[in-house]
This record gives sequence, structure tokens and C-alpha cells, in this order.
Amino acid sequence: LQNITYSQLSSYPPVKIFIGIFTTIETFERRQLLRALYRYEINTRLFNKYIENKEKDLIDYKFILGKSNKQISEEIQLKFMIERDAFQDIIVLDDYENLNDGKIYYYFKWVTENLIKKVDKDNNIKEYDYIVKTDDDSFINLKNLALNLRPFSQYSENLYYGYMRPTNTGSNLKQYATGMIE
Repeated sequence: LQNITYSQLSSYPPVKIFIGIFTTIETFERRQLLRALYRYEINTRLFNKYIENKEKDLIDYKFILGKSNKQISEEIQLKFMIERDAFQDIIVLDDYENLNDGKIYYYFKWVTENLIKKVDKDNNIKEYDYIVKTDDDSFINLKNLALNLRPFSQYSENLYYGYMRPTNTGSNLKQYATGMIE
């Protein structure tokens, strides 16, 4: 897969990508900025503008939060509920908000429970080719992400692109994923 040209990348079949953007309840402005940027790029299909292949990549995203483990003011709670209902792009995981103690585990648990359509007992159909984890302080160039992942879907069923880091001492988990994109 080395030395692939841009036009060769565009000839591969399109991919379906789901992006989980890790955030916290208080970061309203970051979420709004990312919504505006990603929706503009997705809706205008800018990430497909120069691709020769007429089929389009599909990129969806949701903001991922843990349950709050601290006192949140009524004002922030109300603002968050309005935002969640208005945009319907926020997932609250079944774990308390944390940085280094299992939030990503609960994210991938949510992914398996909600993003894989089960046809029957033995046959799962994947809705997405790739599941991505990032944080709300990072911006992903969607066009480049889609183009660069296109060739891998033909060669690998499982692909991990990121960095595993040891957890804090005393944690039940041994490692967690870190980096701009996992």
C-alpha cells in the first residue's frame, strides 16, 4: 500500500465511517464548532469533490459522553438537554465520565450494541466499514480520512490505527487507546 497516488486512492470503493467524538458536558462551544465544520463538509460533499469515483463515502459522527460524576449546575444541565434534543447527535455512555479508566471500553460496547445490525444468531451485518474515536479538541480532514482508509477495506477485516497507553495504577484496565484518532 505504499506510494499510492491520489487518483489510485479515488478508484477504490467508497467507505462508511462512524466517528465517535469524545467530549464532556461543559464543552458546548467545541461541539458547536465541530458540528458546523463537519456538517458543512459532509453536506456539501467537499470530501468527494475531487474524487473520480462517482460513489460517495459515508461519514457519520456522534458526540460521546460519560454520565456526569460531579455536580453540574441546573443551567448547564438544561443547556445540555436542549442541545441533545435539538441536534440528536449526543450519546451518553453507561459509565461515569473519565479520562483514563474505561470510557473507550464503554464506547466500543455501545458500538457493538447499536451499530451492528444483527440479522440472526450467526450472521452480523456491519453498518460501517470503520469505527473511529477522536476527541473534541481535534479536527479530522474527512476527505483525507476516507480516501486513506479506502484501500484497507479490501485487505483487512480488523485495523487499529492509534496508540495504546498504560492506565493509572489501581485501574482494572491495563491499557487504553490514546491519540488524535483511534
